[in-house]
Amino acid sequence: MATRNYEEGEDLDVACAIRLTPAGEARLAAAAGTQLSEWNALEWGEPFLREACRQLTGQALEEVITEGDVISRRPFLCAKCGGTFTVAEYESIKGAAGRRGTPDPFWAEEARHRYCAP
Repeated sequence: MATRNYEEGEDLDVACAIRLTPAGEARLAAAAGTQLSEWNALEWGEPFLREACRQLTGQALEEVITEGDVISRRPFLCAKCGGTFTVAEYESIKGAAGRRGTPDPFWAEEARHRYCAP
């Protein structure tokens, strides 16, 4: 993904969800030493996918897939204010949910900034 061309004003620290092509998912699985039985067209949290790739393969995500392997990318949005999350906010909120044993709020579209919490 080193070839990504960022739009003017785009924040590079925004936590996004991405969907990969079948070839991209297959390359990622092969780099991790596993094999996909079928393509699921899953959407992944990009910060999670980057860390998982680094831990499982010892490589950066950009070394395994290309920007052409990304079908879609969308920012995670706060359920209250509609603002985006930084990668640090994403990791903090996701980690807190995991420690509490609650579902990932980003996939339930219930994630809120700490200052927007009910």
